[in-house]
Amino acid sequence: MPKIKGKKTYAAEYQTWYVVQTKPNAEAMAFRNLENQNFPAFLPLQKLTRRKGTTFQTQLRPLFPGYMFVAQDPAAGQWRKIKNTRGVARLVRLAAEPTPVPPTIMDQLFARCDETGIFQQSATLVAGDDAKITQGPFAGAIAKIIEIDPNQRVHLLLNFMGQTSTLTIDAVGVAPTS
Repeated sequence: MPKIKGKKTYAAEYQTWYVVQTKPNAEAMAFRNLENQNFPAFLPLQKLTRRKGTTFQTQLRPLFPGYMFVAQDPAAGQWRKIKNTRGVARLVRLAAEPTPVPPTIMDQLFARCDETGIFQQSATLVAGDDAKITQGPFAGAIAKIIEIDPNQRVHLLLNFMGQTSTLTIDAVGVAPTS
């Protein structure tokens, strides 16, 4: 998987970032081709650990599968060049023109990624601690962490309507309470 080049420079130099939808499983190809055309591109990655047989393998996968970011000066009008790049399906738009990503969101995304473009979790989840569920039908509920799998699945003990139940959620949907 590609590494981001000059992430900090891109954040300061280019203020207008856009979302690019890539063709299926073509994020790396689109990233390389955009970089080769001197378009600043950002493909945030995440580490995923999967079990394969009796071993665990850690792989780098896109944080937003099928999507990446590209910086463009809206006055330059090089939309066709980006759209026709190999690996790119289309620019995400809400109207006739591509819609820019707010700079605050891009700044926060850059801040959460290291120099190689790998997304870093903000806080550490520890078995035995209380955690708040942030996604899904139980969003807002507090539960106790029982176990955390190597593939970032969190097993929780949830007290709901007088019953204690176990629940398994992706680590992204859980935040520490402290």
